[in-house]
Amino acid sequence: MIEESVKDNIWFKRYGNYLNYQKLLEELSTVENESKKFKTGKDKAALDRYEKLLSKQESLKQQIELLQEYKTSPFSTLVEPVELESYPKVTNPFAIISALSYIKKIKQDSTEYKTRIDQLTVLVTKLKEKMHLLEEIYRIENSVINEDLIYEAQKELNAFTTAQEIANTSYSLHVKKSGRGQCAHYTRYYRANETCV
Repeated sequence: MIEESVKDNIWFKRYGNYLNYQKLLEELSTVENESKKFKTGKDKAALDRYEKLLSKQESLKQQIELLQEYKTSPFSTLVEPVELESYPKVTNPFAIISALSYIKKIKQDSTEYKTRIDQLTVLVTKLKEKMHLLEEIYRIENSVINEDLIYEAQKELNAFTTAQEIANTSYSLHVKKSGRGQCAHYTRYYRANETCV
């Protein structure tokens, strides 16, 4: 039930892609090592096996290439706020249009970033629920399988909690950068009752 509720979460998908990338790397390494054993084989079975391993190796390399952006941190693009452009100088009344467009873009970027953080918060809450349920199951049925499930769930939870801390800090800095400091320049031309972000 919990897995179903988080399957469409962008953070969960990116983490899944990161794990798939790591798994493909391990599998490629195994296939490469195994193919070396059959490379010098003389009989037909060894040559057939070698050809199959080469084909598998090529397929794995292509899959790895497709997931290249997940090579390092699965959350790097999600926790980094959009880089703020330098704000336009308002030197005449016509420049107000570009200033208002800039303010609108900052608001939109901040809203999108906050939405991503909210999605992460929901995901962390669901993973904590999952962890609690797995611990309850483990108390009832103390087994190696259940212990492994708890271990994997804790790894997931740790990864997302760390991402959440980074995202919250980044968002806080983003709000400060995009807030009143940059918009103060426009107060002469901008209505007093509107806020910049």
